Amino acid sequence: MEQKGLLRGASSAHGSREPTRRLKSGPVGCSVHLKAHSPRTHSTTLSGSHELLRKQEPSGEMATAVAAVESSGTKTKKLKIAVIHPDLGIGGAERLIVDAACQLAAHGHDVHVFTSHHDRNRCFEETVSGLFPVTVYGDFLPRHVFYRFHAVCAYLRCMFVALCVLLWWPSFDVILVDQVSVVIPLLKLKKSSKILFYCHFPDLLLAQHTTIVRRLYRKPIDMIEEATTGMADLILVNSKFTATTFARTFCGLHARGIEPGVLYPAVSIEQFHEPRDYK
Repeated sequence: MEQKGLLRGASSAHGSREPTRRLKSGPVGCSVHLKAHSPRTHSTTLSGSHELLRKQEPSGEMATAVAAVESSGTKTKKLKIAVIHPDLGIGGAERLIVDAACQLAAHGHDVHVFTSHHDRNRCFEETVSGLFPVTVYGDFLPRHVFYRFHAVCAYLRCMFVALCVLLWWPSFDVILVDQVSVVIPLLKLKKSSKILFYCHFPDLLLAQHTTIVRRLYRKPIDMIEEATTGMADLILVNSKFTATTFARTFCGLHARGIEPGVLYPAVSIEQFHEPRDYK
């Protein structure tokens, strides 16, 4: 059976045996700025008078999963933000994206999440509570072909989502792309939008390269992953370890001086407000 490296960190497939449920959690302490650390610089300005990310020295605390673009003045501009995620189910990657969308919406930004699959009976509660709209495109496309070609199918599904956003929706100030970088070239056609890519871990390291056939199959996919990742206006990863792995894996990007910032996933401490019995 073909490898399933792509989206391994994400949750949800139709054939999951996990019981139907909705989960709810949330980050603590929201901030208008996206707190991150870059090994290259302390501050990154994307263009014009807008600042997509203010990078700070690591403080040892979990940074809030919130992004905002700040004008050159002291007043924060309210933005139109699109989030493109491959499969909005239940998982760590989904939790981060949902927390970010919730906090962006709480700060008055116009947030819209686009995905290729969203099961309302198996998702985080915030995605059906009306805090932000969720639009599904391409759920009719296959996830695999006879349990093979998972990566190619995932690419095609996400590209269909991006194409629909490109054709049927007005321009967004910021587009947050999660996990699948192949959509970035399409989205770059929206000249007015800045593209932020969140890399949980290089997919080529999660895929199997054990046979000649697998290596031949993965070679163009791995090359596309590196090339398209480098097209983003800003790249974020979830830890310093992943940042180091990113540099070691994408040697071409590292040689060009492209280094990701670190945005730690948010953690909810509300569950610790009251004593609980754990078995």
